[in-house]
Amino acid sequence: MRPLAERVETSVADFERRIASRDPDLVGTVRIGCPATAANRLMKSGVLDKFHARFPGLRIEFLMSEDFVDLGKGEADLAIRQGAPQDKALIIRRIADVPWAVFASNAYIMRHGRPGRPENIKDHFIVEFDGLLAEHAAGRWMRSVAPGAVSAARGNSVPEVLLAVKSGVALAPLPMPLAASDTDLVLVLGPRPELTFPFFLVTHRDMNDTPRVRAFMNFVTDELKTFRQILSGNGSRLKQSG
Repeated sequence: MRPLAERVETSVADFERRIASRDPDLVGTVRIGCPATAANRLMKSGVLDKFHARFPGLRIEFLMSEDFVDLGKGEADLAIRQGAPQDKALIIRRIADVPWAVFASNAYIMRHGRPGRPENIKDHFIVEFDGLLAEHAAGRWMRSVAPGAVSAARGNSVPEVLLAVKSGVALAPLPMPLAASDTDLVLVLGPRPELTFPFFLVTHRDMNDTPRVRAFMNFVTDELKTFRQILSGNGSRLKQSG
């Protein structure tokens, strides 16, 4: 019965998505799935005020989650995702490249020093990337350069890794835009080019011509430089431990 039920669910989702795509009005809510840290930077930047002023009948609603929202099932209208989705039913556009680097707290550096090179990380305590985050480029990089490092904590999301690093128990790679805003963190290695991670704006093909979705897609195109600066943290100043 399960395959039959899954086909019914898929058919219902297809039906609802196509009905939504035929809404001719520029009114309502544009639901955007997005990692919490990126959503926070966008919400406090003021760029959404510009969108709302241009389209007064529309409102942006962020669905903040480290997990991917299912655009095929209509869980959101669009998504801002780290890494390129492989689903051919999705339309994607690369909108930013986020630099990453290895960070520690001042307290950690005072107790344990700092690695001078990536290969020295094996002699330090690390925050291990767990769950879905384990396959992130930063997680794979840490396993390759420091396979013998002792894990002091595990995190399933970037905010969890950040809190562990701030506590002073270990070091870990973090996105520079996030780390730049935290005065407790010190840049110890990087930014590392191999850790640079892209953000993509994603929507389902069936929703691409929906007026409210098209309005946001066009807005991002018009304001691409601003989105790129917000998401990649261009211009942010970071302190580096001496």
